[in-house]
Amino acid sequence: MTGKRKAKNLVGERFGRLVVIWRAENVSEPSGATRSAWMCKCDCGRAKTVDQHSLKRGLVKSCGCLARERPSTHGMSRTPVYRQWTTMKQRCLYHKDYAGRGIKVCDRWHDFAEFHRDMGTPSPGMTLDRIDNDGNYEPGNVRWASRLEQANNRRTNVTLTYKGVTLTLAGWGRSTGFGKDVISGRYTMGWPVEEILTRPPRKTQQTRKEP
Repeated sequence: MTGKRKAKNLVGERFGRLVVIWRAENVSEPSGATRSAWMCKCDCGRAKTVDQHSLKRGLVKSCGCLARERPSTHGMSRTPVYRQWTTMKQRCLYHKDYAGRGIKVCDRWHDFAEFHRDMGTPSPGMTLDRIDNDGNYEPGNVRWASRLEQANNRRTNVTLTYKGVTLTLAGWGRSTGFGKDVISGRYTMGWPVEEILTRPPRKTQQTRKEP
């Protein structure tokens, strides 16, 4: 006879705004069955006991504060900021240039209220732009930008292949430790790929954005 399967330890895992902090007493159902439950801390600071089923299925995502904030976003489904949020998620789920490169939306921004709180409302004509085109959609790497600003940022989409590895200029800047400006400058000057990626920059060149 097989024993009852032990519940997976969820301590430290995040579900929406909730982070599991310890195992709580099982929750009883009207049928007499029981469910594993966990004590969680919400991003707002409150604590809440939630059964494992509701956590893993996404039925409970906060201590209740999320539902209280919903009226502030009610009626925004036709606004530019909501459309940009929806497009951002769809890109990372279905577009090969995003999903295929492992680009994701951070957990916080799966909630429109959190995204709107962080990014605010864009001026007319502004759209989402990732500062590092190899990076995720997350605070610190996303801004509202004009078409011109986005066009100027597209040079980081240029890729270089060396020894079977293909990265953008920004990606090679991080990988080599030379920095994006050094790699981009060398590429613009027409250097051979091997020299672009292997020739150590002089200290003065690093500070003056070589070459």
